[in-house]
Amino acid sequence: MAFELQPRYFVPFDRTYADVTAAIEAAAAKLRSPDADWLRRLIASFQHERDLWNQRADLEPYRERWMQLDSKLSRLAAGAYLHIGYDLPRALADDWPGINNWAGGPREAEGETIYFRLRHIFPDQLARSARSRKTVGLLAWIFQWAPRGALNAMGIWVDALRRGAWQHGRILSRSSNRSYIESKMAEAMAAALEDASIYRPWSFFEMRSPDSAFYSPTIASVGALVTAIAPVLSHLSAGILGAYTIAKWIEWNWRLRSEINFIRLWGYLTTDYLEAAVSEPEGFAAHRERRRSELGLRAFRPLA
Repeated sequence: MAFELQPRYFVPFDRTYADVTAAIEAAAAKLRSPDADWLRRLIASFQHERDLWNQRADLEPYRERWMQLDSKLSRLAAGAYLHIGYDLPRALADDWPGINNWAGGPREAEGETIYFRLRHIFPDQLARSARSRKTVGLLAWIFQWAPRGALNAMGIWVDALRRGAWQHGRILSRSSNRSYIESKMAEAMAAALEDASIYRPWSFFEMRSPDSAFYSPTIASVGALVTAIAPVLSHLSAGILGAYTIAKWIEWNWRLRSEINFIRLWGYLTTDYLEAAVSEPEGFAAHRERRRSELGLRAFRPLA
């Protein structure tokens, strides 16, 4: 029986994508046929691909690594990278403009214009999601004051993946070996997540969310010490509370920076690996080995 993720792993992405879908539907309402029909068809195809995440056997390695991500922000990235890097080009290839069912329009150039006019929607919604506690948990409180650059860690690679998806969709729509290329794309998705996780020296610690680590071992030890000497230091309670608050803020800020660095590297590897998988699928394994060598990961054997 295939390994399936529990629904909570999809919630951060699904909340975000509901808003993305609404924005795309609003854009489709402003178009005329056949342009509007083509865009609405893509919307339906995108949702169909999302609905199959837990059933696709080729995505099982990706799901298994997704399960290790306890941070809601990383789970959001897992959904965004998968949807744009894997689902989007395949859905585009199924309904490539100017051919087959769309021979009567829109033409490829028109479809490309429609597609890239929507490029701002996903990054904008990701930035909003990062400030929503329902989506990313207590990290949203930090993101309220985080610089815009921090919120762009994921959005930058979402945009890069989306630009690549158009090119990959074109290749898939014309390929006589599409199923093989798609299998390599699924392999690339899991490989990027695995290698980004291995690269992080803090991976064993940082994959936990600040929500679940409110009392980390270090903070818990400090808390126990404070409790033990509280009768003696009761007059310093305000100072201790202030020190604890500062310590907690430093810890959360460190976690956030670590999470951003992980998401940034993960996005880079996803973009890089997908490009290799689509452009030269037979050479993907060698490409990955070269990249792992550059990152100093040759000592780490890929998980089976």
